Order: sequence, then C-alpha cells, then structure tokens
Amino acid sequence: MTRKTFLLGVGCQKGGTTWVHDHLSKHPQCALGIAKEYHTFDTIASEQQRHLLLRSMKRLRFGLEKAERFLKSSPTIAIDNKNKLLDGFDLAEQVERNLRKVLFSIDREDYVQYFSRLAMQDSIRLTGDITPEYAVLSEQNFRDIKQLIEEKGDLKIKVLFMMRDPIERIFSSEKMNCRRRGLDEEQAAINTVDSYKKRTHAPKSQYEKTISAIESVFDPSDIHYVFYEELFKSKDLSQLYEFLELDDLIEADFGYNPLPSGKVKTSLDEKGVKEMRSYFDNTYKFVSDRFGAERISHIWKHF
Repeated sequence: MTRKTFLLGVGCQKGGTTWVHDHLSKHPQCALGIAKEYHTFDTIASEQQRHLLLRSMKRLRFGLEKAERFLKSSPTIAIDNKNKLLDGFDLAEQVERNLRKVLFSIDREDYVQYFSRLAMQDSIRLTGDITPEYAVLSEQNFRDIKQLIEEKGDLKIKVLFMMRDPIERIFSSEKMNCRRRGLDEEQAAINTVDSYKKRTHAPKSQYEKTISAIESVFDPSDIHYVFYEELFKSKDLSQLYEFLELDDLIEADFGYNPLPSGKVKTSLDEKGVKEMRSYFDNTYKFVSDRFGAERISHIWKHF
C-alpha cells in the first residue's frame, strides 16, 4: 500500500506560504487540519520561539473562559443532533486550534497521530504542516522530524521551501507589522534597516543555512523549492502539483492576498540597503550559485 504524503513547509515567512496553504486547503485531495502554522517543532527546539507556545496557551485560556460563560446559558442539544456545543459562536474551532497547538508541543506523538488520522481518509493524498519558522531549525531537528513522521506516522515526508529576496522579505514583514499597529510604511522602512540583524529577522532570511540543513537530511527528490517572485508572476502550479502528487482539480486565485503588507509606496534608504546587502551577501551568493545567477538577477531586486 502506497504511503500518504506529509508536507513539511519550512518557510520562508512572507514568502507565499499562507497563499499555498489556503490553496491546498481547498483541494479535495488535501487535509491540512485545523491550523496553517502549528509551531510544534520550533517552540520545542528554540527558546526564541517559545513565546508562540505561550501565546497559544493564553489564547486557549481566553477561549475556554469565553466558552464557559456561553455554555452556562446555552440550551442543551440532542445527542444525535448534528449540531455541536458552541456551534455558531466561533469558539469551538478557536479552542480546538489552540488546544492542539499546546498538546502537540507537549507530546509529539499526538501531533503525528493527528496527521495520520487526517491522511487515513480514502480521498486524501496529502496532509501537512506549513510553519515558516521551521526555517530556523537545525540539521538534527530535521533529522528527528523525519524519523518521527516516517516511523510513528507511517507517512512519507516531503519538504517545501519558498524563498523571497531576503531584504524584501524583511521589508514586507515590517510593513505588515506596522499596518497591524496603525503605523505607516515610512516607519516600516525605518524599522527594516534598524532591525534586520535581529534574531526575529536575520535567521529567516539566511536561506543557505536552511537549505544546507534540509539537504543534509532529505533526498533531493523530496525537496521542492519555490521562489515567491516566480510563483505570482508565472501563475503556474504544475510543478508543485507534480511534486505533491496531486491532480489539478481546482483553479488557483492568484489575485488573493491573505496577508497584505500594504501598497508599495515607500523605498528603503539607499545606505540601509547597502548595509543589508553586505550583511546578506553570503545568502545572495549561495542562492545564485545554487539556482543560477541569471535567474536570480531577474527576480530579486537587490541581487
């Protein structure tokens, strides 16, 4: 019997992973579960990422407290009724999502069993977890994940790594952060230059480290690379579908932007760009050597 596929999406942040997740979630041969980013492995392996687990715990407490107030005054339902407690109150999914994130970080086997159950459905070929922060994991982390998924889940694992011009990736992230806080793009441009070396940004743009780690663990045929700039220019998912062994059954909405970072109005300071370009020189060189300088020069603004 052919094993089902588990897709491990490892980045990059602001590289189109949410768009790919949302598209695959609509595909009848995919079951990606209740969340896009589970943050199971990064919150275990990285102290820097631990705040995401604490955030899930906080949201879980808030959801349970809200559910408790609602249930005290909600009517009973028949056991054979298709309706569920908390239906129509937008709480059941919130509670389950955060509960699973907490439980998965505590017990990795529970994580594997969850995706194994999703993959057991007859029509399903693919399940998986697309968490961009997995880009910061080490070679040993990926080795442990591979063993866990294959041995405990009886699933074959494939890796998807999406990349974007390193400087533009950070700028896009800062624009999104500023938009959420009610700040303008001028502030995002300032923040980009001021914070690009920080652990919240730099490791996620150092693609050479992620690529070296995953290629040390996974067979080349089980790794697929996508460039953000090419995906939304070519509007072609044929190679991704072939890699994931999916049939082309649904139309892709390339006009859909799940996490808009704002309109492109502001340019980065030229001096700041030179500093960042020098800082990420190893990344630009590695990627151009690996995928071709001519190709990268056409798609990456700061190459």
